[in-house]
Amino acid sequence: MTGRPFLELGVAAALDPGIRRAVEFFRGAGHETTDSGDGVSKPPGPDVLPFPHVVILSTAAELMAEAHAVLRRCAVAPMMGVPLGARVEATYDPADQTAIIMVSWPPGATAD
Repeated sequence: MTGRPFLELGVAAALDPGIRRAVEFFRGAGHETTDSGDGVSKPPGPDVLPFPHVVILSTAAELMAEAHAVLRRCAVAPMMGVPLGARVEATYDPADQTAIIMVSWPPGATAD
């Protein structure tokens, strides 16, 4: 994480309303989120995913362990206003050494 409080960065206000709780939930658990969307608040476009999602930045060394931790957190997430049915995917790109975890929900699911 950046070390600076999430709300101090002014990021929370810019989040899609249907995904805000999920982003706050994962950031509160120590995961560095880098992208999110609720699948309905932005107009359709080539860079807009049509389903709720949160992308978490990881490292190559920690990717598997962090993906498992995210999956375990999804089991308790409904108590925090995050819906059931999350899918967790982990991806590593050796070309630029980017390691990300994507948590997504079926279209129409909301995190609020």
